[in-house]
Amino acid sequence: MKLYHIPLILLLLCTFESTVIAQTPLEEAVNFHVKTTSGQTIVLFDKLTEGNIVVIDFFSTSCGPCQTYAPAFQAAYEKFGFNDLNTFFIGINYNSDNQSVEFFDSIFGLTYPSVSGLQGGGNIVFEAFQVVSWPTVIVITPDGMIANQYVWPPTEENVSDAVVQAGGILLGMESASEDLSNTLRVYPNPVSQNSGVSISSSNHLLQITISDLSGRVVAGRKANENGEAIQYSGELLLLKPGMYLVSAVDINNRQLTHKLVVR
Repeated sequence: MKLYHIPLILLLLCTFESTVIAQTPLEEAVNFHVKTTSGQTIVLFDKLTEGNIVVIDFFSTSCGPCQTYAPAFQAAYEKFGFNDLNTFFIGINYNSDNQSVEFFDSIFGLTYPSVSGLQGGGNIVFEAFQVVSWPTVIVITPDGMIANQYVWPPTEENVSDAVVQAGGILLGMESASEDLSNTLRVYPNPVSQNSGVSISSSNHLLQITISDLSGRVVAGRKANENGEAIQYSGELLLLKPGMYLVSAVDINNRQLTHKLVVR
């Protein structure tokens, strides 16, 4: 099966399209139900509700740049914990069947979940996200917003930077987060828009900030001069419903971030 021997003119066309229009025009994700080549059902909104950042690689098995950057997407998948932390990587194919996608994955050593276009529902997702060429890598935050509509080129470094900016936890960082997990409390969570939230910390933290997903700080508290624990309690009437990040920094400049959902 000569899946990868394609005419040079098509390869050049794929490369040209990738550098010009390979992106989604959407700012907010639409839900999808797909089935991976291994038979696992994936529902996008379920992954987001669980607090995951979702990273999608829209690809074709016969596209040269897709072949070039597939190992980089795999490396980023491994770097962020093999879908076991707070980031979920998935490949969405266009117009191939399960067998072709599985062959593609085996050639390039890909182990993240893959969805074929013809049997897994990939073509439907391409249409829903209005993706017209490939590879297109996008990053979706847990509130359903598309934080990065087009990571280009989708090198390991660029994909990793985009995921970190969206709040992704790198493999190895989760142990440091667990060391601080008992020092920051956010309750209740989720919280309704017209009620209050209580945020408290132990006394070795320097400050607490609440920011939106663009990084804009909307509230915060600094430690008292005598080093007492920070206590913050405030109403969220001015915050729009959505996802916020509650961050704490300790005296060793380590940072712990909790998600806060305002409904």
